[in-house]
Amino acid sequence: MARFYYRNVVRRVLTVIAGIIERGIAQGEFRRDIDPRAAAPLAMAPLLMAAIWRQAFERHAAGDLDVAAMLTTHVQVFLRGLRAEAGGRP
Repeated sequence: MARFYYRNVVRRVLTVIAGIIERGIAQGEFRRDIDPRAAAPLAMAPLLMAAIWRQAFERHAAGDLDVAAMLTTHVQVFLRGLRAEAGGRP
């Protein structure tokens, strides 16, 4: 089941995210020094964290992790990290 999910979901999503980052780099919106294939899993990492948290820890640490706030903050930090500076510099 894990192999099927990886091949049909995870690998495809990682490929799409890497492609988005590649296009952003090509258009000068994202830093040139970013490795799209290395950055793609970082985009998904908080989703895995949220799933692990909910399955393993939530009943023991209710209220300790605001998943929605974590995801919102991650998107902000991740996109700021990708963003090219003025003049197209990394």
